[in-house]
Amino acid sequence: MKLSWPKNQRSKGFSIEENPYLNIPSKSFKVFRKNGGKLYSEGEKLDHFYRLIEGEVLLTKKDQLGRNILLLKVNQEDLLGFQAIQNSNVSTHTAHIHKPSRFMKIPLSLVTALPNFHDKLIQQLVAHLDQIEKVTLSI
Repeated sequence: MKLSWPKNQRSKGFSIEENPYLNIPSKSFKVFRKNGGKLYSEGEKLDHFYRLIEGEVLLTKKDQLGRNILLLKVNQEDLLGFQAIQNSNVSTHTAHIHKPSRFMKIPLSLVTALPNFHDKLIQQLVAHLDQIEKVTLSI
């Protein structure tokens, strides 16, 4: 079964007015849709991170036996892939697109280029770490 977006929800662009939280210059990012598969994989070198505008993504990590362990279900407005900044730009998990999604792809270089952006990113990272810790403790 192929999933697709209704025609009235398709757009060719994304305005900054819709994105007051990150306030990123429009020429710095790309908006795209993806209906399934992987956004990126554990161990992959990343030069971008992503903001989930719509949809749902599942983050998994392989355990010592090679099994996929669910870390987190990511909903719209969350950031994905920015943890790679702390790991030499290498992803520490795999992002699986669970529902048709729309993403903003943002260069990692913006973390140092925009004032206050790093602080906003750290706030999101702390929120994600709290969620991951809760999931890990319940396993």
